Amino acid sequence: MAESFAVINDYFLPFFQSEEKIQILYGGAGCFAAGTEVRMSDGGLKKVEDIEVGDTLLGINSKPNKVVRLHTGYEPMFRIKQSRSIDYTVNYSHILYLMVLKQNVFKNRFVYRIFRGEEKKIYAKNVRYGDKISITVGDYLNLTEEEKACLVGVRCISSFFDSIEIKSLGVDKFYGFELEDDDRFFLSDHTVLKNSGKSFAIIQKIIKLCLEEDGTRVLATRKFLSSIRESIFKTFKTFIIDHGMENYVKVNNTDMSFHFPNGSEIVTSGLDDVAKLKSIAELSIIWIEEATEIEKSDFDQLVLRLRGTQKRRKNIIISFNPVSPIHWLKDTFFDEENKRPNVFIHHSTLVNNVFLDDEYRNTLYDLYSGEGNEELFDVYIKGNWHTRKTNREFYNQFSYKKHVKENLPLIEGERLQITWDFNVVPYVSTLVVQIIKGDDGRWKVRFIDEILGRQPKNTTEANCDEFVFRYGDLIKQPILIYGDAAGRARNTQNKLHNYDIIETILSPYITPQSLRVPRSNPLIAKRRQFINRIFASKYPIDIEISSKCQFMIADLEGVYEDVDGKKEEKKTRDKETGRVYVRLGHISDAMDYLLVEAFRSFYDNYNYVNLTEKISQRQS
Repeated sequence: MAESFAVINDYFLPFFQSEEKIQILYGGAGCFAAGTEVRMSDGGLKKVEDIEVGDTLLGINSKPNKVVRLHTGYEPMFRIKQSRSIDYTVNYSHILYLMVLKQNVFKNRFVYRIFRGEEKKIYAKNVRYGDKISITVGDYLNLTEEEKACLVGVRCISSFFDSIEIKSLGVDKFYGFELEDDDRFFLSDHTVLKNSGKSFAIIQKIIKLCLEEDGTRVLATRKFLSSIRESIFKTFKTFIIDHGMENYVKVNNTDMSFHFPNGSEIVTSGLDDVAKLKSIAELSIIWIEEATEIEKSDFDQLVLRLRGTQKRRKNIIISFNPVSPIHWLKDTFFDEENKRPNVFIHHSTLVNNVFLDDEYRNTLYDLYSGEGNEELFDVYIKGNWHTRKTNREFYNQFSYKKHVKENLPLIEGERLQITWDFNVVPYVSTLVVQIIKGDDGRWKVRFIDEILGRQPKNTTEANCDEFVFRYGDLIKQPILIYGDAAGRARNTQNKLHNYDIIETILSPYITPQSLRVPRSNPLIAKRRQFINRIFASKYPIDIEISSKCQFMIADLEGVYEDVDGKKEEKKTRDKETGRVYVRLGHISDAMDYLLVEAFRSFYDNYNYVNLTEKISQRQS
């Protein structure tokens, strides 16, 4: 049985061959360019960039199909031109749904044949006239011209067919989603499309290892047990049936597990099923699907589950789609200062895309390494993380491409300024800034560093000490201090407030005029409009943010506006202390205080209009 097993998609060969203890697959599924319209379950149309979790698309047999997850990113994009239907644009890993017009043409390769709504892997040479198959754009491009001529696009499942032509458009942003049930859906003209994912490659590798290595024990898990049956368990089961192994591998539908004659076993469980997790011992492999759902403490507990006396392999496979740049996964496995040995990372960028030849790869690199392409270079070439745009951002005029600079350096001799927010959970926030007026009369506000005081160093004193450690020897003139006006409130025990502490510790670097903190904080709604005007270049002020200010950038991308025009307070609970706190918004508050006070004349002269209040007055 193990000898007949074959890898289907060469793109994942590096992952199949990896032996590192921790193996990570991340990146989006098959996706579309902005503006592509898909058919909703109510018959209406919606652009892919406007799709939200919970939306229902028109699925096969006119059944609604719910969107359960969103993806976005940058990848080589291709225009699919159809002879009698609309054209559409997709990414390199998108899966095409096609019909075969001629048999005995295809070479000795694998494809997926779709029959009665189910997919089954077969040799391409065995496909027959009228068969429906699914194939990635990348695999399609590797077909011979004779093979391509035998495939047509499908509309309305079987009623209309179109010859197709694929044209490369270069790297661009894509949008995509995962569906709850069958992964086929329709464009506006009922062209049939199909989604893809990373999970299939992982399942292939796990089953291959279970067949080849006797007694392999696997735990496949996600955050919640309720999501297991329709995701991990269903995909494993489908793979086993499609590959004719249902009489070889025993499937326990009640316990959602799989048992092999050689003693290998795959157990599925949610992390919230504590009793079941405790009963699972002597594991060989743990697969964490959608790892961005879980906390670092969950991961640490899973690592402990691999401990044991057995001498067989011990691997952790992690799969997810990148989210916020401050997620613990990025901090733990991707940031340079924390990178660890024995970790394999597979990502769908041009750096590790084996389908791209060197000439094409170098062309893309040159195309996106020029001035003005900083965001594309950062996301696509370097694989950095960004939060998906929702049009609800509090800082809606912030642009990573425009405002973030690679490791913005300190300009020696120019004054340093610091600004504060004093929330102690998750951290005390300090931003290090330089404000410089140019010969053209424009101001440059340069955010060069962030200092985050975490437990147990989440104190004003600790942040002051860290600031002196990093910059004490570079200070040539008195610094300026901005921040939260609430920091003026005196402690009931020692009668000191935060700025007393700051002025005491930083006394060698300040003068009596250094403190620039008002008696009260500016109105949130007004300062939101004012600061967005700064980001939009409505004033002679240019914002530059160092790329190393990851938490500040995460705030600017991830803080949403609530119905009152204030910052939406998304709360989370610290698992160790049980304390509930607002996760985002603190370090951007420190930025707000500085920008308003440093440019007080612009702020005071800004004619703020409360649109909500104005509309309410008109309605009354």
